[in-house]
Amino acid sequence: MPSSTVGAYIPSGLSSYPIINNNGAAVLDLTIHTGASLTINAGRSLASHGNWTNNGTFSPNSTSSVVFSGSNANQFGGSSITTFTNVTLNNSNTAALTLSSDLNVSVAFTFTAGRIVTGANQVVFSNNATATGMSASSYVSGRVRKIGNDAFTFPIGKNGYYAPVGISDPSNVAYYFTAEYFNADPDAAGYTASSVGAGIDHVSRCEYWIIDRSAGASNENVTLSWDTPRSCGVTNPGQ
Repeated sequence: MPSSTVGAYIPSGLSSYPIINNNGAAVLDLTIHTGASLTINAGRSLASHGNWTNNGTFSPNSTSSVVFSGSNANQFGGSSITTFTNVTLNNSNTAALTLSSDLNVSVAFTFTAGRIVTGANQVVFSNNATATGMSASSYVSGRVRKIGNDAFTFPIGKNGYYAPVGISDPSNVAYYFTAEYFNADPDAAGYTASSVGAGIDHVSRCEYWIIDRSAGASNENVTLSWDTPRSCGVTNPGQ
């Protein structure tokens, strides 16, 4: 049976497919083949201790959950869209989960330990989906997208720094914003002090964010975070 040290490969062409109907289920590496499926029933959970590859169909219930556990640097991907309802990241490895496809969340993401490295992909939060528990030891290193009309704090950071940014509530559930934090000199990326708006008092040479209104026409209030010594150059928050 699959366990924290035993993986599972779910092939196509079966007369029936796995349904998780108990708590405490665990798996090392998981592969769902094209044409195959895995279902998690209401209130049940699965602990993933290895790589996650979904080329088939993953069907969680709105009250089921997946916990990315362990201490290994794992990979997440596959050719199919994977949407989790409730997901927890609780992996002691710094690069707990590296994405080769988007990771989608429809209800709640709880950050406990470990970081998600998105690369060219992103973590996508659906309308009303939430993110909690973020810290310097657990956040998304890369892009996060938020769809919907909720005020939202993006759980982003980089290089050991948690550096959230927030938006107010968009006016339409179909609108979405995408944000990423960079622990680097904005001048080196072409975002020089002369290119910013009038009234800016100081510009940090240590960090910057890119916040894209990816879809829609909603104008939002943006809240940036500040921390010392992370935010060098901006030494007086009162200014």
